[in-house]
Amino acid sequence: MRITTPKLTGPELAWAPFKGWSVLFDTDLGPHQRQQGGAEQPEPLELLELPGKLIAGHDLYRTLSVWSFDLVRRQQPAGYLPLPPSSYHVTVCDGLSDAQLNEAQGPARQRIAQMLESLPGAVLDPASLVPSAAAALAQLIERATSPIDLRFAGIESRGHALVAGLEPAQHSRSAYSMIVEARDALLSTLGAEFGIDLTSPWRPHVSVGYWANQEVADEHEELVAAGARTVIESAPNAGVRVGRASVHAFDDMETYWRAGTRSISVQRRA
Repeated sequence: MRITTPKLTGPELAWAPFKGWSVLFDTDLGPHQRQQGGAEQPEPLELLELPGKLIAGHDLYRTLSVWSFDLVRRQQPAGYLPLPPSSYHVTVCDGLSDAQLNEAQGPARQRIAQMLESLPGAVLDPASLVPSAAAALAQLIERATSPIDLRFAGIESRGHALVAGLEPAQHSRSAYSMIVEARDALLSTLGAEFGIDLTSPWRPHVSVGYWANQEVADEHEELVAAGARTVIESAPNAGVRVGRASVHAFDDMETYWRAGTRSISVQRRA
């Protein structure tokens, strides 16, 4: 199987090492789990691991997980790797990762490499990640504290990722716009600091898996379209309610860490 994303490895599809940090909406976590290996952390790091009970009681996450793993059985040829439901999340803003390491030049590249080496422990002090962007990062996290209802808006492939798109409910549009403004400011600051273009629109979503290559994604467009209909029929009011965010470090696309200090539940829409 030809693999054209750095987030997967083969020949049997598996998650490839891919380091970085992002701002995610906080969700319920399981028991505190300290990072395995490496230096002892001065404070505990929590692994993003949604409990099965929460997933089973959440209309959108439950329906997505069942459909995503059924897709593995139905796809021909095999070329899709589903994310474990315990890792489902909504990203507010991607920070820096191995992707930007390959884009930056000279001293900027070296600084990004050093920052990535500091992960995941550096999330215990997010301001230390990029000191010049600390104020913008804090502003984004503050803006993300207002409760927002995000509605299911369909399933689609975005590059190699298979995602469930989300859009703000009417009563959440004002808070949503405030986050967009702060997100743009953070990306602008990071881009200027490292000499790379990080601008991108915020398109909230829940990633459910990754395709090995674009050809496999294109071959399964009909199954993806059918998946959107399945969600709408099974959970017509499906969505995610969020209301707090924090910086998470990731080792790969299923392993996310944060400082073990706060938690907020993913709630079912009324």
